[in-house]
Amino acid sequence: MSSPILTGDKSEVRPSLRPAPERAWRAVAWFGGALALIGWAEMALFLYPWGMGSREWEFGVTAQMLGSLPLPTIGMAALLGAAFAIGSRRGLLTVGVLLGLFAVVIWGLLVLHWLVVPIALKAPAAAQVTIRQTIGRATVSGVGFGLLYLGGAVISVARVTRSKP
Repeated sequence: MSSPILTGDKSEVRPSLRPAPERAWRAVAWFGGALALIGWAEMALFLYPWGMGSREWEFGVTAQMLGSLPLPTIGMAALLGAAFAIGSRRGLLTVGVLLGLFAVVIWGLLVLHWLVVPIALKAPAAAQVTIRQTIGRATVSGVGFGLLYLGGAVISVARVTRSKP
């Protein structure tokens, strides 16, 4: 099938591209992997300069990291979708294991965040609204994204174990 492209007085016919679903899914996987790496690298930068032991630093960093989950999650979703579409057992298993590990890391961050909440709540009254909003956002992100990652891990690993090698 071809479509005409009008250029001035002349009509030029260009052939349309043939569908290439596997190439398309590989491009989605590549792009998703890049998004995930950028997101995780950005989150790792929150750890510098290291301040573990400082309750204020722990509260701020965990809140920032939990709030930064959308970008790597979009990337991981693209990787998961591409692995399913291509039918790659190795890809599904790799993404499933990574999602499971990330779910544990996310919930670890949430636990660390909640360990310092009592100290954050002792802040001056003027800061309480912002602190409570931060606690709420971090909690919603930690629980929600943790469950999302765990669900993706279960679905992908289940698909691998149900399919024949």
